[in-house]
Amino acid sequence: MEKVKAFADWLTKWFTVIVIVWAVFNYFVPAASLWGKAYTGYMLGIVLFGMGLTLTLDDFKRILTQPLMPRSKADFLS
Repeated sequence: MEKVKAFADWLTKWFTVIVIVWAVFNYFVPAASLWGKAYTGYMLGIVLFGMGLTLTLDDFKRILTQPLMPRSKADFLS
């Protein structure tokens, strides 16, 4: 488990750099990532499902007891 945590910490630290390097690489060699085009929907589903797993019961309790009040446009302009 320590190896997984160490890898996650490393990935968290360098993720932005990895994404930028990958984007630059794909700008010059777009064919390298064409295989992923067909799987975009599946990958987004996995990401969104994982984001949902981060919610806790306390989050739902807070939303039920203290919902965010709608704000008027005037609140944002002042």
